[in-house]
Order: sequence, then structure tokens, then C-alpha cells
Amino acid sequence: MVNLCGRENTYRMLVTKVSTEPVTHQEWVDGGSKFFAKANLGGNAIDKFNKMLIEGIDHHLLLKEGDLVEQLVDFCDLLKIKRVEI
Repeated sequence: MVNLCGRENTYRMLVTKVSTEPVTHQEWVDGGSKFFAKANLGGNAIDKFNKMLIEGIDHHLLLKEGDLVEQLVDFCDLLKIKRVEI
């Protein structure tokens, strides 16, 4: 799961590995029949969510199948983007 936020010289990127949970058809309908995912952050989700808010991470998150954490960490290091860890 990834989020890039900020502006010139203040960019921050959330890079974290999550799992997804099944979504029922009714949950999808109740959610507006659009892209809908249940991301399992592991551990205490409320604490992790609060950390995201403190760091200015918003609700626009990118999900990609597979483990791209190492590549995204390298990307942040290369471009000197502050990584947010939760």
C-alpha cells in the first residue's frame, strides 16, 4: 500500500505491506459499487491509522498485488523522499 503526499522538498511516501480481505457483493454495493478493498494492516489498525493521519497521509491509497516494498524504499532513497512507516 502506497501514498505519496506533500509538495516540493516535503514529499512523504507511505510504503507498507498489507494483505487484503474478501469483500462481499453487498459490501461492494453498500460502498457505492466502485473500487472497494479491505486492507489488513496487521496489529492495531487504529494506532496505524492515527499514525497515517499524523503524517498527513490521506485516504487516496494505491494497492498493487505483489511485494514492491524494496523497490519503493530504493525509489524513496534515490529521490530523497521521506518514508512513512506505520
